[in-house]
Amino acid sequence: MIRRWIVTLCLFGVLASAGAAHADQVYIGNLDTAETGGIHAPISAKVALSSEKPKGITKEPIYRYKPLYGVLKMGDAKENEIFVVLDSGDNVPRPSLFVDVNANGDLTDDPPIKLTLPEGEKDRLVGTVSVTARYNIAGRGGKVSSAITFSVYGKDLNVNREYGRAGTLPIGGKTYKIALIDTGINSRFDDYKHEKEDEEPKVLLLVDRNNDGKFDILHEAYDLGKPFRVGGQ
Repeated sequence: MIRRWIVTLCLFGVLASAGAAHADQVYIGNLDTAETGGIHAPISAKVALSSEKPKGITKEPIYRYKPLYGVLKMGDAKENEIFVVLDSGDNVPRPSLFVDVNANGDLTDDPPIKLTLPEGEKDRLVGTVSVTARYNIAGRGGKVSSAITFSVYGKDLNVNREYGRAGTLPIGGKTYKIALIDTGINSRFDDYKHEKEDEEPKVLLLVDRNNDGKFDILHEAYDLGKPFRVGGQ
């Protein structure tokens, strides 16, 4: 119950701002915290890797090569860090990827991510895992499962999302299917405001305007940091 309340509250604030073009109306959408798969970012985010081990890692497996450490931040809670370690080196055909899925600092109680070679590719390995985004709103925390996909190119590590937050939005007597996606791949749907006018969108609202059951990222995506119109509203 808390999880659903958190996502609905976030969307309420967003829609109130985005509806500025029609200021006398506020539209409230309802989102489910269940994962909505297959909503990828146009460009994967590069994970910053370093040979320096983060202080939060308390236990590690035995590495075969030289470990490179990275940190993902999922959600807005204080304890939102997820440690990742890429065990690789020069000309290593099968690197290993470790992710602190349960976020306890112990990389030995999480199995290595299964990396596979996509059909038709020679250099890129991919692996998907479900992590937990942690939220803190008005003193209350929430934990939402969020799947992400890693891509490994030698010593480089990229990440893309498999998650979104889907729901419905009533406008002008019609109910549209909607989804929220974060362009930063950090599960932050509340951080949508722009610091600069020409800044790229941080959060997108997808609206199935033609009710074909699919989201067209090119024609049905709206920047939540700017006013927009749907269905003449």
